[in-house]
Amino acid sequence: MHPLRRLPRPSRQSPGETGWCRPLSSTVTRLPAHEAEAIAKRFIRRIEDACLQVEIAGSLRRLLPDVGDIEIVAVPRVESVPSLDMFGEVTQVGEVDFLGVHLAALLDSGLIQKRPRSDGKTFWGPKAKYLTFDGTPIDLFTPSAERWGLILAIRTGPWQFSNALVTPRSQKTREGRRGLLPDHLRVQDGWLTERMSGRRIETPEERDVFELLKLRWIEPEHRL
Repeated sequence: MHPLRRLPRPSRQSPGETGWCRPLSSTVTRLPAHEAEAIAKRFIRRIEDACLQVEIAGSLRRLLPDVGDIEIVAVPRVESVPSLDMFGEVTQVGEVDFLGVHLAALLDSGLIQKRPRSDGKTFWGPKAKYLTFDGTPIDLFTPSAERWGLILAIRTGPWQFSNALVTPRSQKTREGRRGLLPDHLRVQDGWLTERMSGRRIETPEERDVFELLKLRWIEPEHRL
């Protein structure tokens, strides 16, 4: 194992799928990118059969030399499964989230652990889960396939860019940057949504987000 380095940097708070706020100064443990990537890939191998899509996001996707945590976006595999009675007749049909079932098994086996936030509480919801794997913090975000592009763009960051993505152009972010979101749109419940009608707009690919916001494509490593 390579030794961890401790570098001062702003720590990011990210409650839920799309929530970002201005970082507060603190000291966090940084992990060399090549080591973090190896851990991320090992974790993905553990869950990929239960996913329709899965990709590394965050600092690793932006090719930073070291990272404070690992962010992964995964679309769970959800299937309708019938329940049978003692005579083999279908009594009801329910949906099974195979990723959720698999993560529960990994928890039971001790391969992953729920990770407390700074307030001591754990976050383990249907859209995001904060966990530890191989002693490394992982933020796992689990949108449906229809929202994959938006959540991947937001969770890739950096936080200044993500804040601008969800802020209307007529407003500025807390750090004084002009928003990138057209004023007729908003991000609500993890969806790109028409402000007046409330219609949800599917963003199955990250490039869909840039096109809908009328932005030129920016490679992750060049986003600021």
